[in-house]
Amino acid sequence: MVYSVSSDPDHPYNADQLHRYLMQFTLANRDAIWTTYLHNRDDQGTSMVRLIDWAKSDEDKSYLSGTSRLLAAKALAWLFTSTNIAFRDSATKAMVVLLENNVTTIKKLLSEFETVNDPYVYERIFAAAYGAVLRSDKLEGLTELSQYIVETIFKKDEVYANILVRDYARNIVEYAAYKKLYADDIKIVRPPYKSAFPSVFPNNAEIDAYKYDYQSKEFKDYYWGQNAIL
Repeated sequence: MVYSVSSDPDHPYNADQLHRYLMQFTLANRDAIWTTYLHNRDDQGTSMVRLIDWAKSDEDKSYLSGTSRLLAAKALAWLFTSTNIAFRDSATKAMVVLLENNVTTIKKLLSEFETVNDPYVYERIFAAAYGAVLRSDKLEGLTELSQYIVETIFKKDEVYANILVRDYARNIVEYAAYKKLYADDIKIVRPPYKSAFPSVFPNNAEIDAYKYDYQSKEFKDYYWGQNAIL
């Protein structure tokens, strides 16, 4: 139901409400209630798939207000937590098309997710942002977007520790410079970046302590997965 009304600015259960709800969880708890829920929601006819199909269609969307477009983008962004690769990729492509020629909306979307505790969601938003910028003929707002990216990603004591976020962020700014829409020192977005490498790692004994005994009466089916990872 939420996804059916996600882009309606006047509906109390639109994507803003979904965003506030999901942002409050730890990564693990959100995965438990949301990511697992999404896994089989890629069937034709679900409200999630309808939103994806509409967003990535060639249909003229110039009638959308900036608020509605941002709400639809937020709803798509929360599909990026899915472990269903085809579903997640389809949502990413849909966001690219939705944000094309709407660079100002990209900046607002990144700002909304600036503190998200799921690096994969942040990474995918940046991927879609970069794709949308490259596909855009209208580049109004690209200067402001580039300045925002430099301030939030690169002018930090430690640059965001995700190589793809760094790459997408850098290339948006590089593209703005190429289009002569960003005139500040471009070197700040180029590697090497300031990063701290962990100085201490768990030893094998500490890791092995997390292993579950297959013979235990308390052994549950999902422990097979944890043991496989270990």
